[in-house]
Amino acid sequence: MAKKIVTLNLFHQNRIYGLCLISSSVPHLPPKLNSGHSVGLNCIINSQIFGKSAVEDASSKRLVARIIAVSLLILLGSYVLIFSLVKGVIEQEAKNHMIQQARAITVQAEATRRYVSEMVADEVFDPSLLAEAQKYIGRKGATSKEEILKVARLTRYYRTIPIVASWTVGQGIAHDALYTFRVVRVNARSSKHEATPIERQMLDKIDRDGVDEYWQIDEEINALRYMRPIVMKKECMLCHGSVKDYPEGQGLDPLGIKMEGWERGEQHGAFEIISDLKPMQEAIRKVQRDLLAIGMMMIVLMLLTVPIWFQMVAKKE
Repeated sequence: MAKKIVTLNLFHQNRIYGLCLISSSVPHLPPKLNSGHSVGLNCIINSQIFGKSAVEDASSKRLVARIIAVSLLILLGSYVLIFSLVKGVIEQEAKNHMIQQARAITVQAEATRRYVSEMVADEVFDPSLLAEAQKYIGRKGATSKEEILKVARLTRYYRTIPIVASWTVGQGIAHDALYTFRVVRVNARSSKHEATPIERQMLDKIDRDGVDEYWQIDEEINALRYMRPIVMKKECMLCHGSVKDYPEGQGLDPLGIKMEGWERGEQHGAFEIISDLKPMQEAIRKVQRDLLAIGMMMIVLMLLTVPIWFQMVAKKE
């Protein structure tokens, strides 16, 4: 059988893609095409037989691009989620730590008050300290509440008062922990202990709900406020009770200040710890900056690998 040359010019979507030379007769072609020395055959064929078309090449590349884009979006979304969760977790842990610290300080202050009260009841302190303070106040001519307190602070007796001993200890511990310690109440004897509007709200909340502790965020000063209520004990009645608790004072306490008429077991005032939130917030921002830097590095690395992805796809084709 004579060899015949069949030239196949392959066309797909008006573009030529190859030249196929057949060095033998083609039995499956029509006779007219098998006769002669050469036959030119222009045909449009299915790309699945002779290879992928340019359109499918572009489609494959678009698919790779979509996969990369989706991967980047998933990475970015996961990073944003982790970024938010980390912020929330760190913030909550920091607040829990502050509350634990505040609780420990106020518990110690209350323990000090109770201990000094027991010593007063057991007459551990020299009884002459009170007489000494009374004489000193008399010599200074102090008559008003403010004047009496100002003079009394200079006496040795003042330091044996249970509540004074407790806030002295509390302030010392809080100062070392970088917190602010306060003893607050409504209609306090000293103006420095008078409750502010937000402290009044907290005291009302404690009294209304009967809780042992309460805290809230003060947005105005950017701080966490923690309170532990002060409950009147028997020893408190000497100054804050009524005539029956200190008859010789005729309504005045041993220092000469009008007694409040409170009863044992009542809740009046609270120990308060004020924790500045700024250090915590600065620490959280630092962690966020570090996470952001790590996230940006990961995204840049992924973008740099895009050309490698396309090269790998091209080689496979």
